[in-house]
Amino acid sequence: MGEGTNRVEERSADQLAEQVERSRERLDTLVAELDQRRHLGARVKRALRDHKVWLAAAVVVILAAVGGTVPLVVRHRRKQHSLRARLGRFSQAFGRMVHNPEQVAKPEPDVGRKVLGSAASALTSMLVKRAGQKAMSRRD
Repeated sequence: MGEGTNRVEERSADQLAEQVERSRERLDTLVAELDQRRHLGARVKRALRDHKVWLAAAVVVILAAVGGTVPLVVRHRRKQHSLRARLGRFSQAFGRMVHNPEQVAKPEPDVGRKVLGSAASALTSMLVKRAGQKAMSRRD
């Protein structure tokens, strides 16, 4: 068992000292960032504690905005789904159809678009068929 070579590299003291120094530098950077975030959190906490009235006013304004928006949206949706609103929209659409019948139906596509569409369909069909054949051959 002990006859093979050891795969662990032996490092010199200088290499180990450099690695330790790099690790310390990274750790110092992380600790400095954490310290900065801690100070920011403390400042925010202090600002919230010092300005309780402004904080309460902001919360009330946000709650009023959200609380006032919800009933307005519900009311608008109910109004849009009422029979009167639907008949009004149908009446407008019918009027547009009578005045501009050429805009009601889509025009027939020209020959170029038809050829392009059929070519794209054929290409897609071929690609799907090949993908299916490859999948089936891998499965076997």
